[in-house]
Amino acid sequence: MEVRNRVSFVMFVLGVVFMLIGAFLGFIVGTNQLFYDLEALQEIVGWSIFATGIISGIIFMAFSEVIILLQAIYNQGKQRVKTENSTKINATENKQYPVPEQARKDIIKYYKDRNVQEIYGTHDEDFFKIKMDDQIHIIELGGFHPVVIPEKKAKELGFSYD
Repeated sequence: MEVRNRVSFVMFVLGVVFMLIGAFLGFIVGTNQLFYDLEALQEIVGWSIFATGIISGIIFMAFSEVIILLQAIYNQGKQRVKTENSTKINATENKQYPVPEQARKDIIKYYKDRNVQEIYGTHDEDFFKIKMDDQIHIIELGGFHPVVIPEKKAKELGFSYD
């Protein structure tokens, strides 16, 4: 089931409304006798209002399309994570992943006051499984500093505590 984005729909409708109002007002100002006082400027003002309405509408419609495309990318990634977590993790559970030397140093430095027994690589390059004090921890090294992943979130990401 595809998720539709209400914001993109509203922006599309606003774009159409701006185009219609701009075209209508531009036509009215450019041809109506009430604006004959403008003389030579009446036609220029009418065309300016018309063009402004059309351009504003196109911009709103373009942003609407961008939001639709971003929503599609988000939906695709969300679906892929669900299927990958159920199949990929089970297929590669027993596979050994290397631990880069820099990652090993960062983890030992982060846990300098604790007894790190073993460090294992995981299917995600920035995540590592650490055995310390007879407990298993999942840690992420992808950011500016290490982040310990809570057990609930780690299980959602497909990590096991075996």
